[in-house]
Amino acid sequence: MPIIAPIPCDERRLMQKAIHKTHDKNYARRLTAMLMLHRGDRVSDVARTLCCARSSVGRWINWFTLSGVAGLKSLPAGRTRRWPFEHIRTLLRELVKHAPGDFGYQRSRWSTERLAIYQPVYSPRVNHVERLWQALHDTITRNHQCRSMWQLLKKVRHFMETVSPFPGGKHGLAKV
Repeated sequence: MPIIAPIPCDERRLMQKAIHKTHDKNYARRLTAMLMLHRGDRVSDVARTLCCARSSVGRWINWFTLSGVAGLKSLPAGRTRRWPFEHIRTLLRELVKHAPGDFGYQRSRWSTERLAIYQPVYSPRVNHVERLWQALHDTITRNHQCRSMWQLLKKVRHFMETVSPFPGGKHGLAKV
């Protein structure tokens, strides 16, 4: 008696195609497990073949039974954002409509320092300095291509000299 419900031929073909095309190998393992179970293999054999625990195969069976192939897809890594960008933008727009005195500040106009109090600690889409830091981190410091600290410092200096000071300019391309 099969462990999972029979999978139609066209859905099996799509699953095999997804196994070959996906970059997420954990998703491919889960799809392979479902195809092996459909073929009639035991849970223990599937777990041994895919080098995983039987409890993992059981969990995948539950996901497949409840949600189908979509239930086997991997979730995005990390925690979801608590402060969405649109929420921050609307909050700052509403804040600028009022005077700082309405909130207890003894100033007549808003300054960037005062607005920075109302934005989250790390928000590269709102704070331009954080956006620059993120671009530096993405292009230079994260890829670990430098063998020595001097090479890294040279690349960081080049980045800081060629970064575009204008909004919408790409980092690393000076357009002066």
